[in-house]
Amino acid sequence: AVDSEGKGAEAGVQAGDIIKEINNQKINTVKDYSIRLQKIKVGETIKMLIQRPHEGFVVTEIKK
Repeated sequence: AVDSEGKGAEAGVQAGDIIKEINNQKINTVKDYSIRLQKIKVGETIKMLIQRPHEGFVVTEIKK
């Protein structure tokens, strides 16, 4: 689920999206996702490669 008030929604992440990479590092598990986010400092830009159902891939960026 995507929090409509959160940073993900601000970056354009939608329900059903699958985050495949964060800052060019592959995401295979929820643990990978958590580890990558923990390493990013507040104010840094996060670049995500997202697989969107029925639309292919999308790249989006947002500041943490």
